[in-house]
Amino acid sequence: MKYLVIVGCSHTVGTGLGQAIKSKTKGMSQLEGRNFRVQNRWSRLLSDKLNLEEINLGKDGASNWQIYINVMSWILNNQEKINETLFVISWTYADRNYVRLAGDFLAGNELIYSSKSQFDKDSTIMYIPNELTHITRDNFYRWDDIWNEGIIKTSLLYMTGLTSFLSNQNLKYLHFHSDFFLPIGQKFSESLNNHVLKKLSEYIAKYIDLFDTKNYIIDETYRRYCKSDMLIPPKYDFRDGHIGPDGQKSWADYLYQQLLGRGII
Repeated sequence: MKYLVIVGCSHTVGTGLGQAIKSKTKGMSQLEGRNFRVQNRWSRLLSDKLNLEEINLGKDGASNWQIYINVMSWILNNQEKINETLFVISWTYADRNYVRLAGDFLAGNELIYSSKSQFDKDSTIMYIPNELTHITRDNFYRWDDIWNEGIIKTSLLYMTGLTSFLSNQNLKYLHFHSDFFLPIGQKFSESLNNHVLKKLSEYIAKYIDLFDTKNYIIDETYRRYCKSDMLIPPKYDFRDGHIGPDGQKSWADYLYQQLLGRGII
């Protein structure tokens, strides 16, 4: 094994590390701050433990569609490396925009829509499946049909497609959830305090036969690390849902043990 490919949203990028340790990052240049984040995020710590080259494909605000595309694009462009690669996939919120489009959209030669006509030249059209636009804080717990439709379109479609490909190619991988779903308009801190979210494992268990469970951390373990790192005791003066250096190290250690215990490496 030579490479560790990490893909996900802000939780894979290391977002929040600068805010967590302001005393260390204060006065740093932009480059120094970026290097601090890169050196202390769990993906780098895990790659160091495994003695692999870190290839981090994470992106702030990434959707599950983007996660799928980022992994598959890397695979298609690096076929000579894939048999020497370990993939760790961090899935994100199901209610994030899962297609982002920019430019002119044509049916034949007819212009149907142009993002440039209403916004600036760099703008995108962000598409959310219609089912999820009906979810509000008031109807969130009368969700079964809406939730089922939305999750299939925004999460399971990409999760099952990507992991089936990785399994069929006999590639080494582990995937888990850093974020799953919050009611629209609800802050992360509110979900921590109220403990109102339906457990991911209770929902996803209906589809567990679609996955190779050897490679899948089904529960909300990552979120427990977030809670512990931020709140027990309060260590940082920010509550944006990301974890600080202690949690990053703990999560890297946890994933390392999972990779060993599951026989993936």
